[in-house]
Amino acid sequence: MAVRTQADLIQQILENLQIVPQGQAPEQDDVDRVEKNLPSLLSELAGREILYVPDIENIDDTIFLSLAKIAAYELRRTFGTTGELEATLRGMNQEGIDNIRVIRRGRPTYEPVKTLSY
Repeated sequence: MAVRTQADLIQQILENLQIVPQGQAPEQDDVDRVEKNLPSLLSELAGREILYVPDIENIDDTIFLSLAKIAAYELRRTFGTTGELEATLRGMNQEGIDNIRVIRRGRPTYEPVKTLSY
């Protein structure tokens, strides 16, 4: 199983926001803005039962791109995104949520099965 890091995620988020061209190094100020907001964003996604990321330095590759799409949309106002790009990000956000639901569906929860006693 391939894993991605926080730095990989930040790079992908900034590319999705069209802040940095694909493959180019981002400005440190942009990295800092994303890095500052990631813990809150990940907590919110876990609270909304969309996705739980236990270790930001070991992101499962199967959810990486979807997480970056959702994060870009959630952080759009931090970068002043409006208009057509905001609409594009909204679509990417929904696509990311839908993809994660498909990827995670039917996974074992490892919770004990509760029985009814009469």
